[in-house]
Amino acid sequence: MTLKELKEIIAESPNKDFYQEYSISLNYTEINFSTILTGVPSIYQFVVSQVEGFDLLGILPPEIENIKTLFINARNIIIRLLSGGNINAGQWNNELIIITVNTPPKFLSDSQETIFLIRINNEQINYYRGAYEYLCGTTQHSANKNYLIGYFLAYEFTSKGFVDLALRKESEKKSISKIRNEFQKILEDSQRQMVDYLSNANNKYVEYSGNIDSFKEEKEINFTGWFETAQKANKGFYEESEKKVAELESLYREKLKLEAPAKYWSDRAIKLRQEGSKWLGGLIASILVGIGLLAWCLSEISAGTLDKIFQNNGTAIKWSVVF
Repeated sequence: MTLKELKEIIAESPNKDFYQEYSISLNYTEINFSTILTGVPSIYQFVVSQVEGFDLLGILPPEIENIKTLFINARNIIIRLLSGGNINAGQWNNELIIITVNTPPKFLSDSQETIFLIRINNEQINYYRGAYEYLCGTTQHSANKNYLIGYFLAYEFTSKGFVDLALRKESEKKSISKIRNEFQKILEDSQRQMVDYLSNANNKYVEYSGNIDSFKEEKEINFTGWFETAQKANKGFYEESEKKVAELESLYREKLKLEAPAKYWSDRAIKLRQEGSKWLGGLIASILVGIGLLAWCLSEISAGTLDKIFQNNGTAIKWSVVF
């Protein structure tokens, strides 16, 4: 788990205040290191930085390797407790005792003592045990030559052979320790501010997400209502349209039933009217011709002519037929 992921988990946790206020005290006398780490992010960053620092040092002596393992275990403990939402300070203290208690003696990855022990182990391994015991504050094997030489090497390392150098080294250690503590405090404050920022950002995100969900739900309700209304209106319009179409179809069918005979008789009336007109015209012409012929005959026949015609029976019959 990265430090960023750990901060995000704390920012989103309802127990954010506990994780930001929880602290541990470290006092590693062998390297004159003492500090208080406040906030799980600061503790986790310190532990991870030690693991990564030891990884960069290459092959480690067994004792230093064990210290690295303790920090690895502490890292896993923090991840487990945080993932489980544990806010029991007592359990945190009991589990992290592996790095808070200075047994076995702790050497940090960036301390000069650690670099010295690794160098002795790589270059003069026979003297390593003596140097390690001297830095841990014990000299139980002074009768052993290799141990004794290791003691002298460690003594030379810590004192540099001169009192003034030893004093200057001690002063520099105190100065570096002070700077480290100040930096650690600034780092813890920045960690706290970062977690607060992430928490506020997460709260705003939750708020905005809730507003978006509410807006979405509101629009869905409005759309559902509009859709149902429109669906009912469309259904009513469809049913009314079907009803009107059915009525028009029925009317059309009735119209078709009456339209064919009406058209037939209309066409028949036109034809009969035309034929009647022809016959009327012929009748009028025949009458006029008959009248004309009659008038002509009457005008051509005098009184003596009639007597002459009817004197003979045959002529009389012929002219009777003519008339």
